[in-house]
Amino acid sequence: MAFGLIFSSILAGLSLAVWGLWQGYSIPAAILMHMLGGSVGAVVFLAFAMIRPNLNREEFRSAKERSAP
Repeated sequence: MAFGLIFSSILAGLSLAVWGLWQGYSIPAAILMHMLGGSVGAVVFLAFAMIRPNLNREEFRSAKERSAP
């Protein structure tokens, strides 16, 4: 989970910073975009990481109920 959190924050931050530089924003603005994009990427990853286990548990419960005699 730590790898996914770090990877998603770096990927989102760098892509937003590169896009900002390509659009002609200054370097301090690109650094700010990198920080904001990384934070958003981390929050989105944590949201999916918290939602996923609940979905899996419900799927397993329904599978158990179907297989029960």
